[in-house]
Amino acid sequence: MKGRWKRLNENGNKWVAACREANARRRSGMSDNDVEKEAHSIYEAGGNKFLDLESGGSSKRSKTSEDGGFSIPSNLETPTSEQSTATRPIGRDKAKRKGKGKVSQSESTHESAVAAELHAMRLIRDAEAELIKTRIELEREKLQRNAMKMKEKMLLQLLAKDHLSPEDEEMKRQLTKIVFGE
Repeated sequence: MKGRWKRLNENGNKWVAACREANARRRSGMSDNDVEKEAHSIYEAGGNKFLDLESGGSSKRSKTSEDGGFSIPSNLETPTSEQSTATRPIGRDKAKRKGKGKVSQSESTHESAVAAELHAMRLIRDAEAELIKTRIELEREKLQRNAMKMKEKMLLQLLAKDHLSPEDEEMKRQLTKIVFGE
C-alpha cells in the first residue's frame, strides 16, 4: 500500500508540474481544454503515461477459485485508450460570489491579515528610511564641523605669522570671511 501511495504522489507531483508549465506557455486565445491538452503532452513527454484509475486499475484481491483462494491481478497499471479532458464545473453559488466580488468571511479575514502585515512592513521600511536620512545628515554636519575646524586652524597659523605674502593675505581674508562671516 505504501508503494502505491508513493507512486501516486510522484505521478501527482509530475502532473502538477506539467499543468504549471502548460499555464506558463498559455497564449492568447487558448481555451482551458487546449491548456489541458498541452499539459497532457508535457506529462507524456517526460516518459509518463496516464492510467485509468477508475476502471481496471484496481489492486483489490478477488476470488479466483471455488475453494476461496485469492489472487492479485498482475497488471496493476492499465493504460487507457481515451484521456479525460472533462473538468469539474465550479458550483453555482461560488460562481455567483466570484461574479459579484463577494468573498467569504475566512477569505476576508485572511486578506485583512495580509493587508495589516503589509502595512506593518511599510511602516518599518519608512522608519528605517528616516533613520538612514538622519544618519546621513549627522555625518554631513560632522564633516562640515571638521572642515570648519581645519579652516580655523589655518587662519590661526596665518594670523600668527608676522610677514605674509600676497597669496597668504588673500587666503587670510577668505578664511576670515568663512569663519566669522561677512
